Amino acid sequence: MEHEEGQQRPSDTEGIRFLTTTIEGEPDGAQVTLTLDKRHEGWLGVPHGGILMSLVLELAHHGMNRTLFSPGQFPVRASFRWGGPTVSLGDELRITAQKEGTAIHTAITKVGEEAPSFSATMGPPPASEETAPRHLDNLTEAMEAIGTDTKDNVLPLPYATNCFVCGSEREHPGLTRRFYCLEAKGTQIVFTSIGLDPDDQNEVSRFQLDEAMIHPGVLAAILDETMGWGGFVEARHGGMTVKLDVDFLRPVDRSEKMLCYGLCSGTRGKNPNRMFWFAEGGILPMGEGDLPPIIRATGQWLAMPDLTQEMRKHLRPAEWMDRWFGPAGE
Repeated sequence: MEHEEGQQRPSDTEGIRFLTTTIEGEPDGAQVTLTLDKRHEGWLGVPHGGILMSLVLELAHHGMNRTLFSPGQFPVRASFRWGGPTVSLGDELRITAQKEGTAIHTAITKVGEEAPSFSATMGPPPASEETAPRHLDNLTEAMEAIGTDTKDNVLPLPYATNCFVCGSEREHPGLTRRFYCLEAKGTQIVFTSIGLDPDDQNEVSRFQLDEAMIHPGVLAAILDETMGWGGFVEARHGGMTVKLDVDFLRPVDRSEKMLCYGLCSGTRGKNPNRMFWFAEGGILPMGEGDLPPIIRATGQWLAMPDLTQEMRKHLRPAEWMDRWFGPAGE
C-alpha cells in the first residue's frame, strides 16, 4: 500500500503494511481508524475481503505486542465473518481488537453504525481437531498434472482491472494473480502459483507483517479468491464470501514457492437467489522433499445474481468470461 502524507511509514526492510495510521490502545485491546480508498478496492467501489482480513490480522498482531504470529504460536486459526452494513470506498472505518484468554476478537465497523460489517476471531485451533489439509490425494494428482500436460485440462479464468488480488491495471500495489481451473477425475480445482520467479515472488513478499514473514492476510486474500472461484466454476454464478475459517499452520519465508488451490465441496439450493456453496482449499509448498503444508481453509459463499451480471460486463477477456458464465445479458 502507498503511505499517505503524515502517516507512519514502516522502514524499507518491513515492506508494505495495511495499517498506516497510529494504533491506539493497551496490551489487551487496540483500535485504529482508516478511510477506504482505491488502494483497498476488490470489486467496483467495494473493498476486497482480503484487505479486511489483512487489516484485522495486522491489528491483532501489532496491537498485541506482535504475539499473534510469533514463531511459537503456530498453528493459528482465524475465523472471518462478513455481515452487517455494507462498506464502500470512501467510508471511514473503526477497527478494534480485544484479547480474551487465548483468543483475540476483532471487528470492523463503519463510523456512524453500531453493528460491525466484518468480524474475526483468532487463536489456537482446538487441540483435538485435525488441521492437515483435506483432498491431498486429489491434489497430488492435480499437481502432477499441472507440472506435465496442461493444454487439455487447464483453462484460464478471467480477471478484473483494479482488484487487489487479480487487478491488471492497478495504480497501487496489488498481487496480480492469475487463476486457472484444472479438471482432475471429475473435480474442478482452481489454482494459482506464488513465487515461481523473482518478479512474481516480490508481488506477494513485499507485503509483510514482520521483517522476514509474508503477510498472512495476503495469503488469506489469495486463498479467498481461489476458493471463491472454486465455487463460481461449479455453480456458474458469482457470489460473496459469508465466512472463511483459515488455519495458518506455520510461518512462511519470503523465498518460498507455493501452490494455492480451492474447490467446491458442496452446494445448497438451486435458485441463484437462494443458493449457497461451500469450498475447501489450502496453500502447499512447491519444492523438493516432504515440506509441511502452509494453510488450510474452509468457507461459505452466497450466490448473487446481480454480481454475476456485473462480472459478465467487467471481467476480462470477455471470451474467457463467456466460457464460464455465458455472454452478458443472457
